Amino acid sequence: MPAPITHIVFALKIINYFDKPPRKNIGAYIIGTSFPDIRYLGTLKREQTHMDSPKIYNTQPKNSFEFGIWLHNVLDILHEQCVNRFNLYELFNKSSPLVHAIKFAEDKYIYSLYSYWQELVQLFENIYSEELKYPTSKKEIKTWHLLITNYIKEEPSKEQLQQFVQGIGLDKNYTHKLLEEMDKLHNSKTFNLFLKEFMPCILQLLHKDKRLEDILGSGVLLVEDR
Repeated sequence: MPAPITHIVFALKIINYFDKPPRKNIGAYIIGTSFPDIRYLGTLKREQTHMDSPKIYNTQPKNSFEFGIWLHNVLDILHEQCVNRFNLYELFNKSSPLVHAIKFAEDKYIYSLYSYWQELVQLFENIYSEELKYPTSKKEIKTWHLLITNYIKEEPSKEQLQQFVQGIGLDKNYTHKLLEEMDKLHNSKTFNLFLKEFMPCILQLLHKDKRLEDILGSGVLLVEDR
């Protein structure tokens, strides 16, 4: 289950954001794909924002925000498959800090490949009506938006990472272990190969699945709607 930057980049790749002008509903779409992990703040339960495989196949998003949420869940599942392809958990002894270290190392790598982050930061200045339909508060939504804004406004440093991780409720000791695991990963040839291949791996798995492709096609139209 990836961290915020990877979720955002994946969502933008799906609508060919890098090759075409921004879409009318891009804001709700990006907020939607970032929204499910607001659960870390404690009000919402995971099942209120996340889907298992059967539900993903039986969901038809009705607007760009819902499409963003759906895509978040698709990425969570496909990402795990790609991690397992590279046997990362076996190579590095799976632990909770390692799982988080993989996510944030991916974010740091993928952030450096693109330069549109200031445009995306502006999207998190607004609260969308779709967010308010969930049993959470405006205050919590603002807190979540601010956490993401501070995290994505520049390439994540150790300080930014610590701020984000502690903002979602993980303590300093856990953060220290996470950073240690990240250092180990960066010294691994296998992991550095994974960093280059994990997004192509995810996209390949997605486009091989006809049922997901069908939902994907109609969802992209929601974002493009003018």
